[in-house]
Amino acid sequence: MCGIAGWVGGNSDAPPEAITRRMLDAIAHRGPDGEGEWRDPAANLWFGHRRLAIVDLTPTGHQPMHSASGRFVLTYNGEIYNHPALRRTLTEQGVSFRGTSDSETLLALIDRVGVAEALPQLNGMFGFAVWDRERRELWLVRDRLGIKPLVYATAPGQMAFASELSALQPLPWLDNRLDPAAVADYFRYLCVPAPATILHGARKLPPGGLLRWRDGNAEVSRWWQVDEALRTAREQSPINDMDRALEELRPLLADAVHGQLLSDVPLGTFLSGGIDSSLVAAQMRQAAETRSFTVGFPGTANDESDAAAATARHLDIAHHTYPLAPEDAAAQVPGLAAIHDEPFADASTLPTALLCRAARGQVTVALAGDGGDELFGGYPRYFHGARVEGLRRRLGPGGSRLAAAALRTIPRPVGNALGGLLPGGGGSDGATARLRRLALYLGHDRADTYRQAIAAWPCPPLANLDWAEADTGAIDLDRYSDLPWAEAMMAVDQAAHLPDDILTKSDRASMAVGLEVRVPLLDHRLVEFSWRLAPRLKWGDSGIVGKRILRTLLTEFLPPSLIDRPKMGFGAPLADWLRGRLRPWAEDVLTDGAIRRDGVLDPTAVTAAWQQFQATGEGFQRIWTTLQWLQWREVWHARA
Repeated sequence: MCGIAGWVGGNSDAPPEAITRRMLDAIAHRGPDGEGEWRDPAANLWFGHRRLAIVDLTPTGHQPMHSASGRFVLTYNGEIYNHPALRRTLTEQGVSFRGTSDSETLLALIDRVGVAEALPQLNGMFGFAVWDRERRELWLVRDRLGIKPLVYATAPGQMAFASELSALQPLPWLDNRLDPAAVADYFRYLCVPAPATILHGARKLPPGGLLRWRDGNAEVSRWWQVDEALRTAREQSPINDMDRALEELRPLLADAVHGQLLSDVPLGTFLSGGIDSSLVAAQMRQAAETRSFTVGFPGTANDESDAAAATARHLDIAHHTYPLAPEDAAAQVPGLAAIHDEPFADASTLPTALLCRAARGQVTVALAGDGGDELFGGYPRYFHGARVEGLRRRLGPGGSRLAAAALRTIPRPVGNALGGLLPGGGGSDGATARLRRLALYLGHDRADTYRQAIAAWPCPPLANLDWAEADTGAIDLDRYSDLPWAEAMMAVDQAAHLPDDILTKSDRASMAVGLEVRVPLLDHRLVEFSWRLAPRLKWGDSGIVGKRILRTLLTEFLPPSLIDRPKMGFGAPLADWLRGRLRPWAEDVLTDGAIRRDGVLDPTAVTAAWQQFQATGEGFQRIWTTLQWLQWREVWHARA
């Protein structure tokens, strides 16, 4: 895992060293083990690289790296898990290697078949750039699921790229005006969906993206996307039987996990005690001894450390719990915005950052369970949506709207009292919240319901009404109108929520401390397999519990007492802290003067949201998006 940057084109003889130095320094945290640069004066091209050494710790793994023929030059971030198999094939074809890195394997494959032709053969996570010296072409590539980041900016006749947006900030020609649609979508969805960035002049290469730059022109295409997994699934027979599904899943999952144990440095796993991380840990333990890590918040409802420790004991894994006192964890909150190169408001960044920092003291690589919810139906909106879709059909449009209106009038005490009558009880967030979600699901069309269900601010609190109505168009449920509602939501989550929120959080929190996080559940073969499963194998006939197939597989490793627990998510008690020990800090950030100086937010809307949150505890995400926006703006201006 590493950080990369580059610049090509322009009118000067070469990109200025004073600027490329700042670009490389901006991503130094991603590669604490070394750096490299390479220039091609004839093309006005510069490549930069910061190295986190994982495979081949010797100088033969140094980058930027040249192919054996000298034609291709690579600056690369990521890991290719099937590189040993690729290397064996290339060796049989007469290729010789100097070192043992996957970077060298990738270059040899590209040297032999070309960039676009090499990509379908790769199994891994990556964002990389390749310069073809013969054709004078620059290629940018991002992995299928968008596990690793890659952003770029263009101007007439030139382009720059980097692992993080902050590395593009020094560019003298960067259009750094805020993108109104990106700002509005940030307040809706807690992050900026690709391909937009928060700036007018920069873009994210989308997951599975391929950019070809030649003669001053950039062309972006997709070499893989979620639609590809859907198409592959439809070409094969659907799986309706649990025994058959498990028979296919076992070797796929084992191969994905075991393949990601490739490392020349210490390796461990994150273990929250939930389904996904427990399954990854169990598969790891089948292959080798390992160690696991979790953070705990003693005395709070968010503390899963006891469950994680019990799981580790049963699996015979050396486990490390890092209990965090409220004052210690809360002290980290004001610095969270500095981890991210864009505004980002997924509150689980806090425990993720704390966990990464703790684990980095013992390991350089950690496996995580990200992706299980999106692939195998773990979020309540999926199985609730599947049940409500049938109810909407029975009620009809008019009946659905009337039922929604009636549900919205139920007072909170009455709603909570109804918890015992609801399937699965009141849930982790209370019966009234579930009844309000049901009202939302009944009262709007599919696409609007989904957007509102995941939005912090359905109507962003922006001073400019034109900005508030803007939309990047990235959250597009109608793209999957041929799918049932629940599966359409899963497809959009895999295409947008997963890379732009979940994986962004893991990447920034881990790379801030020089830790590589791997996500074996997002092996593309598992993604394609998941789309062949009948819905009942994901959330069951009852429609109230997700990830049925993963739960079933986990019974082969753990007793029911360690599996059948309510879904909690990975979070810290931030809402309580913002009404307690963190309230003075939040009020210092949310002053009327600061909001007006920022010039983006509507002070009246922010004040009303803060007062409601303090009075009722409702609307935490609205407050958190606002706090992180103002903090990010401060950090970004300080970096300029």
